[in-house]
Amino acid sequence: MEIILDHVCFGYKNNKLFDDLNLKINSNVITGIIGNNSCGKTTLLNLISGTLKPISGNIINNNTFYYNTMIDYNKTVYEHLSRCNNLFDIDDILKIIDLDKNKLDYKLYSLSDSEIDKVILGIKLIGNEDLIILDSPNKLLDYKSESLLIKFLRTLKVRYGKTIIIASNDIDFIHSVSDSVLLLGSKYIIDDKYKVLTNYDLMKENNLKIPKVLDISNIVYEKKNIKLGYRDDIKDLIKDMYRYAK
Repeated sequence: MEIILDHVCFGYKNNKLFDDLNLKINSNVITGIIGNNSCGKTTLLNLISGTLKPISGNIINNNTFYYNTMIDYNKTVYEHLSRCNNLFDIDDILKIIDLDKNKLDYKLYSLSDSEIDKVILGIKLIGNEDLIILDSPNKLLDYKSESLLIKFLRTLKVRYGKTIIIASNDIDFIHSVSDSVLLLGSKYIIDDKYKVLTNYDLMKENNLKIPKVLDISNIVYEKKNIKLGYRDDIKDLIKDMYRYAK
């Protein structure tokens, strides 16, 4: 599902976040949105989902969202996850969202705010939407669950043809999961993730750090004149370093 933003303007009172924003987000890819605080990452997600309406301009998005209608505080976690799922094992989803299995019989109102957020993440992951929109989905997850989430999102893209848009301040996570990256900053840039994330001048201009794995590759090249290439996972990079060191 292709998303087109055509001359979109939006702001809050005297703060104009987007002025004549023109973007195309390709279908069947995972697009990561980055930028420093207050650049409008969450606002852009809300505009794409229809939660917010632009002051002017058009957003072409044929997806119908029902996340909010899926949330009923009088129903259990199991009821929430089972009624929107006919493809995936609930135990696997619980591992991805890092929620204890014993919470399945709990009603939503009895959970903590962070646990509710995890259930909502699970609903988004296994719902029927062609477009999945996620805001900092890994912020409550441990390393193991984050790795499972990345694999699951890739499966949703490759096997089920989902279009996935993720906003996050975690540059390393965005690098690991995304195919393309949209930078909201001094100017709007959307491109292959490596072209954006390895552009030192651009990242520095927007007060953003280069992902650790990519930074290590560049350091090895500068100091040892060994071109390792770019990897998404630090484990794969370590294997490359060991191979060249032999």
